[in-house]
Amino acid sequence: MNRNPSESLIRKLFELGERVPFSLPDPVTEGWNALERVRDARAHAQAQLDRPENQPDHMEEVLAGKAADAAFGKGSKLPTAKPFVDARDARDRLTFELKFLLRAEDVVVGRLVSTTADEGEAIISNHLKPPHAQVLSEARKLAPGLKGARTEAEVLGKDAREPWLKLQVLAQTYQSLHVARRTVVAIMGAESSDGLNQFTEFEDMDVLRPNLRTAAPWPEEGWAKLAWIATTPCKPWLPTPREQESRWTAWWKECGGEERARLHHQVHAMGGR
Repeated sequence: MNRNPSESLIRKLFELGERVPFSLPDPVTEGWNALERVRDARAHAQAQLDRPENQPDHMEEVLAGKAADAAFGKGSKLPTAKPFVDARDARDRLTFELKFLLRAEDVVVGRLVSTTADEGEAIISNHLKPPHAQVLSEARKLAPGLKGARTEAEVLGKDAREPWLKLQVLAQTYQSLHVARRTVVAIMGAESSDGLNQFTEFEDMDVLRPNLRTAAPWPEEGWAKLAWIATTPCKPWLPTPREQESRWTAWWKECGGEERARLHHQVHAMGGR
């Protein structure tokens, strides 16, 4: 059971890393490995505790049966209490091991969460941005092969199946990288003045979609959206919290009073801050 909510987010981050794939900083990986070692040790101690020979009540019944058999002449001699004492000692030792391993797990989780949060900006800059750039580069090479197709029917009609299939895979990677970024930001607990996350995917969102309550200019399908990004003069990015905050602040300074009032209304209407 995960007692620290951020641990689930870190697990998710590692799962995404295997799927994309992308690596994580050594201190984060070392922390995760330490957590797995503690959990393996706790699982081993629990398995030992569950063994019948380490259960005093069970051993008491076994010894009682052997003593009865001996009394009826079915055994060589009355058994000693040693198996019972051994079981009791093993139970006490293993119970104590489980307690301190559980506390150790809490300590490791705390350190892992803290380390991951501290490494958050580096994770996005050094571990997520490179594969993000690679996805965009490959998409720009494949998109012309769609011959303008933006639906499956158009793809089949234009004999563009091969680039379409590759763009589907790239679109999944693109989406996973943005999920990974959101996960890192959540672990960091980073606050942003960009209450509607206007600048999380496009640096020029204020140009592409000035009013966030209107329909987006790109297609809904992931592969079609990626093709749109690859063939449109837009600025896709994967910003760190600092970069997002800096971009929003610069845009806000450029806004006039009327624009600020409109944005304020959008934020409240869409449930932002």
